[in-house]
Amino acid sequence: MHMLLSLIYQVKTDSEKLLVQPDEHVKKFKLPLHTLHLEEFVRCIQECGIVKDVATIHRLFDALSDGEPKRVEPDLFKVFYNFWKEMEGQAQDVDLPSEVIDHLDNSECVYKLSSCIKTSHGVGKIAMTQKRLFLLSVGRLGFLEIAKFRDIEDVKISSAPFLLVRIPSLRIKTSGKLEVFEANLKTETELWNLMVKEMWAGRRMADQHKDPQYMTQALTNVLLIDAVMGCLQTQRSIIAASKLAYFDKIKYEVPMMVPKTTSETLKHKINPSLDLAEPQTVHWGRVVVFDAASWSMLQDCIQVGETQLNCMLGLVQEQVWIGSQDSVIYIIDTHSMSCNKQLTEHRHEVTGLTVDHRDVQMYSCSSDGTVLQWDSASLKVKRQIHVSCDRLSSIQIYDGTLWCCCDDSIVELKKSGTPQRRMVLLTTY
Repeated sequence: MHMLLSLIYQVKTDSEKLLVQPDEHVKKFKLPLHTLHLEEFVRCIQECGIVKDVATIHRLFDALSDGEPKRVEPDLFKVFYNFWKEMEGQAQDVDLPSEVIDHLDNSECVYKLSSCIKTSHGVGKIAMTQKRLFLLSVGRLGFLEIAKFRDIEDVKISSAPFLLVRIPSLRIKTSGKLEVFEANLKTETELWNLMVKEMWAGRRMADQHKDPQYMTQALTNVLLIDAVMGCLQTQRSIIAASKLAYFDKIKYEVPMMVPKTTSETLKHKINPSLDLAEPQTVHWGRVVVFDAASWSMLQDCIQVGETQLNCMLGLVQEQVWIGSQDSVIYIIDTHSMSCNKQLTEHRHEVTGLTVDHRDVQMYSCSSDGTVLQWDSASLKVKRQIHVSCDRLSSIQIYDGTLWCCCDDSIVELKKSGTPQRRMVLLTTY
């Protein structure tokens, strides 16, 4: 989905610009000059790069050809295509202040921004990312999180009397918050109701099936809903656009029944190598990231080296340290979900990692008996200790002392490296 990918821009400051490399195939696309039936419509949508999935294109055709006979006129296709291009340009023109960006994950992008509206938390614009809704307050440019899609409990349109008319508003109830968020979105109310429900349903499907692709598809559906609403501009436009809200429609379908005990077990029996056909095709150094609350996959593959990974440890919710058979410690940034640092001070296989939470000091060990104490801020070695043993397989810090597990013994060390005691392990044959 070239055009969709081009909408996935990194939220940026005024000094940052995104360079988009155009697809040569899409550049050569020419708008149709004659009436489009389903087969021709599918070909045109794929060629212009808006979306590739055939089932989604069928729903888009159904939305644009609302009524009988089922066809899309070239003028309507042109309006839809131009509206999509305008959406792309508007999305890339959004600049957020740094104090707002600080509240978002590095991978988050703003896909939709409402007009300036009144809400239960003041005047501002509602912004939608792939993870949440938040309010950009007018004046002081404040950030207020409305809801993460995973935490939404209910979305509905309500109305309040004003003089002789009733004013519609969107109400969003979120778990953990007593107050319901309410926004007077005026003519945008039905559109935002449709979009938020689709993203909410997509998040539920992604968590249920442990597959982030459901969320990607929900986002595609939402962008198409917005484009259809923008290009039709009729009383039936919301009905037509609702045909693209696929996940919101199927969320109440009865899922395959699984016994509760089996279901609970399956939540913790996720095999990240399930798609690898044969054992010999496994590539070492593959890290898969899951959401610990829902066990849904967030990142399907982060490559860290090419050899076996032996140990892993999280540090202050910002980094994950991984010890490898190739003697390297790889550091994954939890915000960017990328491996951006490597520590190469060990000379043999890294077998253990531990942290002293009292002073945030990291310790690592390698199979040759080397223990390194790290300064977690500068990533420099503060102290090197050598443990005399056959093979050092792991370390753990407890009550201010280091416990080193070797093949033939367990050694207790002071932080300075001075041995306190050794317990020899008896081997039985």
